[in-house]
Amino acid sequence: MRHVRVSLLCLLCLCLIGLVSGCGSTVSGGSTDNGTFTLGADPSVTIAQGSTQTFTVTPNSANNFTGSVEVSVSGLPTGVTVSPATATVAIGSSTTFTLTAAADAALGTTTVNVHGASGTLSTSIPVSLTVTAAGPSGKDFTLKATPATLSLAPGASGHVTLSSTAVDGVKGSPSESSGIMPPPAAALLAASWVLVLQVVSHASVAR
Repeated sequence: MRHVRVSLLCLLCLCLIGLVSGCGSTVSGGSTDNGTFTLGADPSVTIAQGSTQTFTVTPNSANNFTGSVEVSVSGLPTGVTVSPATATVAIGSSTTFTLTAAADAALGTTTVNVHGASGTLSTSIPVSLTVTAAGPSGKDFTLKATPATLSLAPGASGHVTLSSTAVDGVKGSPSESSGIMPPPAAALLAASWVLVLQVVSHASVAR
């Protein structure tokens, strides 16, 4: 009976030692027991074709988590890339990712995945990414009149040459809106055409 009591006492001591040792254990990534982290990021990002855009990701501590988090972005639409591919960020700090959209990047809205990992812990958040067509500032054309000014007497006529130049690869036909004499229907950018101006005999004379 004495041996049984000694064995039970030893077993109890071993259990107590195990519990005490477990209280100080940590998980990979520098977290205390039950510690974890969350991610904060811009909920939505808009980028135009042929341009770049940035957004920021911040890992935050939950339940006394300490250490660093490896952050990455996935699920990007066709024609959009991200730099850097991954970033190691300390808790409470932020990292900036740069998105680059090709000129022919797929248009529309996509939900991309921002993923964070630290040892055995991981979490993800969605970010709405919208790719829009390049605006007028990205593709445009210039229009030049020669001469810039023209003086005509009543009953006289004159000629003005209009020249258009494509900017950043834009294609198409410029629309004439002067209401005088429209250019040929086949007039294209990077071309020129002539407007014939005629002043009627009873026109008022500018003074």
